[in-house]
Amino acid sequence: MLQRSTGIVLDVKWDPVTKTFRDFSRNHHTITNHNVTPVRGRSGVAGYFNGDNAYLDCGNDPSLDITDAITIEAWVKPDTLSQDSIVVCQDVPSSSGKIAIGIYTTENKILLGVTYNPVGLFGISSYLTAGQWQHWVEVYDITNDTIKFYLDGKEQTLIDVYERFYTNGGTLRIGARETERYFNGAIDEVRIYNRALSADEIKTHYQPE
Repeated sequence: MLQRSTGIVLDVKWDPVTKTFRDFSRNHHTITNHNVTPVRGRSGVAGYFNGDNAYLDCGNDPSLDITDAITIEAWVKPDTLSQDSIVVCQDVPSSSGKIAIGIYTTENKILLGVTYNPVGLFGISSYLTAGQWQHWVEVYDITNDTIKFYLDGKEQTLIDVYERFYTNGGTLRIGARETERYFNGAIDEVRIYNRALSADEIKTHYQPE
């Protein structure tokens, strides 16, 4: 069995003992909850984000400043696809650089990125479904400048790929970008790795019910 812990730097989920959202990685980042409420998740308890003022602040520890390759993994259940929103985003003060994954309705596409302008985009209507749990994985190999997106264990074809670059050092949030683009729906089992997960690993992590 593949080890999820290999290269993991953030592993956020609900802790039934402390009744809080907690980082279960070795880094033990402090997670500050802003109006995120527990809700029934895919297989346990997830976080519900109200689309208005709810997000989880994961801080800006240096362990989140990844420079070689990065993977963002989460189970996502959007209530709506008609609102620009962020699932995971690392903001960089006074800079347009960030890691991000979310919904970009202006282009009717999904946002993947390491820049303020979308890096990889493809049609929402063909891939995403409101009110349904889906497994999202973004893999960005910074060294080789390649980006991939997997939906429910399957790699998707990216179109409209724009210029991309990477900077780091800002606060990482789940469910929002700074004080905007709030996510509306449920998010569960957010994990960030300091390496590129393989297609076989991602397929193994995707376990439909």
